[in-house]
Amino acid sequence: MTAPTINVVVHPTQEGKVTFALLAATIGPPAPGGLEERLLFLRLTITNEENFDIHLTQVMITFVGNPPAIGKTINIPSLTIHAEETRNWFSDLQDRILLPKYPVVSEMSLQLYFDGFSDPWSADYDLKPHENSVASGAYKFPALRADLKFREVWGGRSVHLGGELGSQLFAYDLGVIAFNSTLGEWDTKYPGGDKKKNEDYRAWGRPVYAMADGEVISFENDRNDNVVAGMVDMINEGNYFRIRHGNETVLYAHFQKGSLTPGLLSPDAKVTAGQQLGIVGNSGNSSEPHLHVHAVDDLNAMQPILFRDIHIIAAYILIPPEITGPWFKAERHGLPSLYSAIWPSVNPPHELPMGDGEVEIGPQKFWEWPMFVLRSFFRWIVRLFRKLVQRDDSLR
Repeated sequence: MTAPTINVVVHPTQEGKVTFALLAATIGPPAPGGLEERLLFLRLTITNEENFDIHLTQVMITFVGNPPAIGKTINIPSLTIHAEETRNWFSDLQDRILLPKYPVVSEMSLQLYFDGFSDPWSADYDLKPHENSVASGAYKFPALRADLKFREVWGGRSVHLGGELGSQLFAYDLGVIAFNSTLGEWDTKYPGGDKKKNEDYRAWGRPVYAMADGEVISFENDRNDNVVAGMVDMINEGNYFRIRHGNETVLYAHFQKGSLTPGLLSPDAKVTAGQQLGIVGNSGNSSEPHLHVHAVDDLNAMQPILFRDIHIIAAYILIPPEITGPWFKAERHGLPSLYSAIWPSVNPPHELPMGDGEVEIGPQKFWEWPMFVLRSFFRWIVRLFRKLVQRDDSLR
C-alpha cells in the first residue's frame, strides 16, 4: 500500500513556517568556536483519515542546505492511531536536533513511516527562527542584576525533559550560582551548611519578575515548600503563576508559599514587565530551590523562550576572580545547551565582588588536594588561553 491518508499539524510554527530557537553562543567574540546553535523540537498532531487503524513506526527529519545538515531518524515502538482518531507525537529530549548557524538551513523534510505501507507520508516545511509575541520579539530575564551578591550569577541551560506532550522541552530551570574554589566548580549552594536546608541554596528567596506585560491566567500560593532539599512534592508546579504574554502562556513555578504578589492574585490581573511576581522557593516537583519557566501556545504546544539584554558565557570558561569574559550578548536568543553563567544586564560584568560574610575554604582532607591542584592548573590554562586570544585580537 502507498502512504496512508492522514492530516498532520506541526508545532511550533509561525507564519506557516516551523520555528526553532536560536541559542546564544557559549562564548563571545573574539574567542573562536562560539557560534550560535539552532535548537529544534517537534510536536506532530496526526489525524487518521482512513477507516482502519494505522501504526506509526518511524519519523525521519532531513534538512536542505549546502552542505545538508545532519538529519534525525527516530524509531517508535508503535504509535497506534485508530480510524478517524487524532494522536500526538513529540520529539523528546534524546531526539533534540541542534543545527549549526552555518551553513544556513532554511527547509525541512518530514517523512512518517507506517507499518504495512510501502511509502512514507512526506511533506516539506520552511524554517525560521522563533520570535516571542512580546516587545522586541524576546523576553526580559526574570531576575535583576541588583539582586545578586557575593560573586554570583544566574545559571541555566536549554536541556529539559518533555513534560506533557513535550510542552516543557524548551523550559529552563534557573538557579543562582557562585564559584566554589574548594570544589573547583560553580555551585548553587553557599559554602558550609549541611546542603539539606532550603536556606543553603543561593536562589532561595530571590525576587522573580515578569518577563513581559501580560495577564494572569491562574495561580497557586498556598502549597508548602519541600522542607528538605531533595525531597519532592509531586504536584508539579507548586506555587506558580500562569501568565499570558501576547499569544504565549508562560508558567513561572516553584515559588515560596505565600510569596506571590497580593495585587496579582486574581484571574485577568494585569501584569507589567519587570513587576515582582514573588520569590524563589522549593515547592512542587522541585529537588532544590530554583525558578522554572516554560511557554506554550493555545494548544499547549511547546514554544521557545528567547531572552534579550543579558550576557552569557559557558560556566566552565568563567573562573573568578577573572570574569571579563568574553561574554556573549543575547538578543532574541535562548540559553545554550551547555550549562552557562547568565549576567542579567545589558552590559557585561567588570567584577564580581566578594561579600563580607563569605569565606573561601580550601581542601579540608588530604585526598582532596590532588584534585584541587589539577583544577587550579586547568584554571591557569584557561586564563592563559583567554589572554592570548585577547592579545591576538588587539593586534588585528
